[in-house]
Amino acid sequence: MNSVTIQGTEYDLQPFTAGQLRHQASAKLAAIDEINGQLQAGTISPMKAMPEMVGLCCDLVHLSLSNKYPDLTLEAVETLPFAEIQKAVEGVAEVTGLKGEGKPQMVKRGR
Repeated sequence: MNSVTIQGTEYDLQPFTAGQLRHQASAKLAAIDEINGQLQAGTISPMKAMPEMVGLCCDLVHLSLSNKYPDLTLEAVETLPFAEIQKAVEGVAEVTGLKGEGKPQMVKRGR
């Protein structure tokens, strides 16, 4: 997925710049990885993790899109369903050259 449709308009996902990776994106990707680790370990529930996970993912997609679409708001990105946000984060990782690095996933735990 190299594009995302937000409120009926298609936007091309953009690679992160070196500065974005250094100052913003890497920290957000690391936070997603940490949350995934907590979910795997069972130290946090999916519902407890959801607000931060969704926020980090929306921030990453918005950061990518802001390179080409500076007027697109974070609030517009937040109108996407979470499944679409997950796909968009994977798409951003791919166009940035981080394929396999940014794959936020909610982990289902058995009872």
